[in-house]
Amino acid sequence: MAGGALIAIGIGLLFNLSLACRTLPGWEIAIALVVCAATAFFGATTGFLVGVVLAILIFGVEYGQIGAIRRSLSGAERRSSIIRGPDAAARLQEAGGRTRIYTLQGYLFFLNAQAVYRRAAAEAGPLRVLILDFRETVGLDSSALIAFRKIGQLAEQRGFDVLLVHLTPRALRQVTRNGLAGEGRIQILNTLDEALRAAETTLLAEAGGAGPGEVAVFARHMADRLGGASGPGDFAPYMTVRDLSAGAVLMRQGEAAEALYFLETGVVSIEMEVPGRANLRLRTTTAGTVIGEIALVQGGRRTATAIAETSCRVVGIDRAALARMERERPDLALFFQRFLILELAGKVSDTNRLLEAEMQ
Repeated sequence: MAGGALIAIGIGLLFNLSLACRTLPGWEIAIALVVCAATAFFGATTGFLVGVVLAILIFGVEYGQIGAIRRSLSGAERRSSIIRGPDAAARLQEAGGRTRIYTLQGYLFFLNAQAVYRRAAAEAGPLRVLILDFRETVGLDSSALIAFRKIGQLAEQRGFDVLLVHLTPRALRQVTRNGLAGEGRIQILNTLDEALRAAETTLLAEAGGAGPGEVAVFARHMADRLGGASGPGDFAPYMTVRDLSAGAVLMRQGEAAEALYFLETGVVSIEMEVPGRANLRLRTTTAGTVIGEIALVQGGRRTATAIAETSCRVVGIDRAALARMERERPDLALFFQRFLILELAGKVSDTNRLLEAEMQ
């Protein structure tokens, strides 16, 4: 009687399967038939195990079709938080294609991790830095590490650096145990911004770019930006010059915003003070950049603190000096205001480019 009941159940399942043939994918029908055959010839336990194994294999193949690279950007499209002078920014824009940033996603295993290797191998042009961002991954297995080792070997052959960022603690342990950390051209950094800074430093050094000792004269900088002729003597009556030692505060969060500063030499860190926590670094500025220009336009209070990272020289123009310039030298004031418009427009453009890159 029990045997008859099992036969009846089996016939019912086959009948239902025949009805579902029009809606189920072909591979699901094939699995069902194989499971039925395994059950008939070898028993229910074997049939169950065969079904589980086949389902896992098909899931792996289907999941492998999902690209492991969610987004790919160049160094020209995604820049670090360092604000650089126009010359250095132009050099980075030109050489930015030599940096590639892959944002990885999902769980990485042998099928989709190999796709990352093939994408890196197919990169056109002379790649100099490859950044792999693991922020959106949920894990990786040992077979994925083989693919990353192959990327390291490719980097040795072609002469580019591989920077791994935003690794989870577990992924970091896996990478370390497998000897990838610090091996050859593979390096591990904490954040994407840190990797972008390293890449930009490499590109600028190889292009003969600006170093820490770069000097940018304010009047010459404005003349280069606007194509006009103005000398240091024209602006000298309206400017103040400050020399800062490393660690000195240029402006503090919450103070009245009455002046802008042009950084002629050195490096300045822009930080936000958060109660109960360490300061949050927003960006870093180098020689040839303007700090606090919005303050001169709209006033209010400083929204961040500027601290000298190295010895610096800054020139400043405050609201009162600008008003005096407008009375005494309206031509020079107009020249200066055009310069402000270009600076603000450039920062808006940079912000828009960053938002576009994040939304891709």
